[in-house]
Amino acid sequence: MIVVCTNEKRNKYGDRGRFLYSIQNTAAAVENMLLAAWDKEIGSCWVGAFNEESVRGVLGLPEYVRPVAIVSFGYPAEKPTKPQRLGMDEVVHWERY
Repeated sequence: MIVVCTNEKRNKYGDRGRFLYSIQNTAAAVENMLLAAWDKEIGSCWVGAFNEESVRGVLGLPEYVRPVAIVSFGYPAEKPTKPQRLGMDEVVHWERY
């Protein structure tokens, strides 16, 4: 497992950096990990539902380091079926919503 964190002391962009960019950066890092794992036929799971304070305590994180995601990795016993996706016409809007 990898716990992906953001370090609020490294923020150079005020509240927008703290509350948006830092989360976007961790999300991009997690997605890259998931894609790299898939390429090597390693299963992974992005976990976002966890108690931040418990994780902070277990890892001994300082107050300014926030755990944002946990990613588990392993070799799957089976290959899951491809999930149903929405069509592009259902998620893309042109000019206006």
